[in-house]
Amino acid sequence: MTKSLTKMSATVITLMALMGNAYAATTACPAVSDIKQTADGNGFSYTAAAPNGQQWVGGNPMAEESDLKNVTFKMASIRTNASKTFVACDYEGKKDEAVRMSLTTKPAAKPVGTAWKGNECKENNQKLCTFE
Repeated sequence: MTKSLTKMSATVITLMALMGNAYAATTACPAVSDIKQTADGNGFSYTAAAPNGQQWVGGNPMAEESDLKNVTFKMASIRTNASKTFVACDYEGKKDEAVRMSLTTKPAAKPVGTAWKGNECKENNQKLCTFE
């Protein structure tokens, strides 16, 4: 009986550790290739899948259809105001192309890694700007 209780305790501890790691998983801004563009009569809107069934959203009333193909990731920032906290991801092109994606987070997002300076990450690779 003691041996099976020990095995069960070890299994429970392992499962708890795995659940803790899943809860504290890090994420990053979406890759440009993962962003979907839709003409909405007021420029373009953008969406991308996010963890836990959430969705990145963005829009640009001044955009042209080719803009999304011409942008690259420029920076991520964690923004907090009185009513919400969100992560903003900025993508820019060589001309005036620009896309911003936002993800509302609860609890407030926290920067992960050394690429962040305060609540901003200005790397050219969004994978270096992870947060949890």
